[in-house]
Amino acid sequence: RPTYKGTLLLLRLGFPISIQLCLEAGSFNICAIFMGWLGATALAAHQVMCTVATVAFMLYYGIGAAAAIRIAHYRGLGDLAEIRKTASAAFLMAFIPGMLIVLAVCLFRHSVVSIFTTSPEVSALFISLLPCFLCYQLGDCAQTIYANALRAIERVKAMMLYAFIAYMLISIPCAYIFAFVLDMGAVGIWWSFPFGLSTAAVCYYLQFSRCLRQKNS
Repeated sequence: RPTYKGTLLLLRLGFPISIQLCLEAGSFNICAIFMGWLGATALAAHQVMCTVATVAFMLYYGIGAAAAIRIAHYRGLGDLAEIRKTASAAFLMAFIPGMLIVLAVCLFRHSVVSIFTTSPEVSALFISLLPCFLCYQLGDCAQTIYANALRAIERVKAMMLYAFIAYMLISIPCAYIFAFVLDMGAVGIWWSFPFGLSTAAVCYYLQFSRCLRQKNS
């Protein structure tokens, strides 16, 4: 039977996680609006690229979720060494096959884009976005794995602040500046993603390491 104390605990953990996820998703949605300002071709290429990028992200998130279960288990046992090993193993398990997927997309880019569109303009723009897609994989993988690791050890409050900094203060302003001030267009919007995702990844990793050091001291 649900208890008042248990409900509060779920809210204490769930609310920061929901805010962090909203900020991350919100930054991509705002960038989609920016793409709409650039026209139908940019928006179409953006949608195709987002669909393709989801394949790698789902791999990262699945392994991150599995790692969260193992890390929570070792947290209950108080085994900090295994917590570290699990997080590191999860990162490598996600990043290596994720990069293979991305490299396959880059190698067979014409075949991939032909699944979605026959427009030469959309296809050309999709191909021009591939370097951005390739460059943000390290940050995307790391932020996904270590966000799940922080959830597993119940250290989620700081993630809200880090997500706000990474996505609202870095990713979105960079997207606007690159696309409209520097006149880089759709490519500029996608070049903002490595900045935001890498910032989140570094912050989550440092927070995770700090929490483990505190438990060890």
